[in-house]
Amino acid sequence: MGIKNMRNFLLLTALSFLSTWQVSAQVWPGDVNNNGIVNGVDLLYLGTVFGSTGPMRAEEDTSWEAQPIIEAWGSFFPNGVNYAHADCNGDGIVDEEDIDDAIEDNFGNIHLGSGQGDYNNGLPGSSIPIEFDPSLSFDDGDLMLKIGLLLGNEAFQVEDFYGMALQLSYSSSFTEEIDFEFAFTEDSWIDSPEAENSLMLFTKDNENGKAELAISLKDPNQSRSGIGTIGEFSIVMEDIIVGLIQDTFNIQIDSIVLINSEISKTAIVPDTISLILSEDLLILSNEESSTIQPPTIQTYPNPNQGQFRIRTDESIENIRIYNLVGQEIPFTHHQVSSRELWVDMPQALPGTYIITGLTSGSHFTSKIILSR
Repeated sequence: MGIKNMRNFLLLTALSFLSTWQVSAQVWPGDVNNNGIVNGVDLLYLGTVFGSTGPMRAEEDTSWEAQPIIEAWGSFFPNGVNYAHADCNGDGIVDEEDIDDAIEDNFGNIHLGSGQGDYNNGLPGSSIPIEFDPSLSFDDGDLMLKIGLLLGNEAFQVEDFYGMALQLSYSSSFTEEIDFEFAFTEDSWIDSPEAENSLMLFTKDNENGKAELAISLKDPNQSRSGIGTIGEFSIVMEDIIVGLIQDTFNIQIDSIVLINSEISKTAIVPDTISLILSEDLLILSNEESSTIQPPTIQTYPNPNQGQFRIRTDESIENIRIYNLVGQEIPFTHHQVSSRELWVDMPQALPGTYIITGLTSGSHFTSKIILSR
């Protein structure tokens, strides 16, 4: 066979192969990196090509089944997957609808893989850390747990951030009763609270104590570098009274990965925390019990320097004191009368503390401020 004929043969073979690929290739809507599972990393891939356009599929369909690609797009991800996989709904453009209608709706679905290799956990002392920064507050009997998410530090600064995905586990006896969300904060170095320049996906499963968060920018020319706060988890637990039946809320990052705009991965060191919480002893079970009113309580002076009085209109049976991350604080007390205590917190640092207690007829909570 001559050189010219050989070239023609190779060209025809390549065209035949491409034609075969175009007819047989399939999109599983939501599995952008085509590794067999829909998870947070798929949002990261989509974010790197956000706004791209290409040939439409024969049908705009996000059902969880193989959708044929009639014509390939002109570009490929670094792993060799065609950009057509990012067009999850087949309308010819990569946009928010691909996230809402496919990644979210098909999240966790599997067709041939497990997602192994998507994440890249680092080792302490050698990789960039991510850390939880917790605080607690109370509002009308509801406990609000806020957990800031801090990425990087002075020793390990983040360069060329484009996207991040992480998988969480959390547990306590309250997990089926919580409202769990994530948002950017005013001091975030990734985006504003309105998320104007980024894409976000947050899914949670309270029954199994699992959540996934994925964040991606949507313009490859706007990668970020920095350290500090990214955003904040907010967890609301209704009708919780700190200081009564103790429980521990655990939350940990199981898997995490950070990418740049070229989908090059950076290892991140996961974090875990445990916070002491409590459950309300007085669960109202009928209309009569629902009429019970909490006692009147006075704490004075407030603010104070670690010594103060607690006075109620019912006999005080028990009190406990906690800081704003749920740690119980030691104290001593002297019973002035059945309805009044003199409390001393000699080891407590300046700050805000929560007092909880039982009386002969109900329970109470109060807040004090130490200003030594």
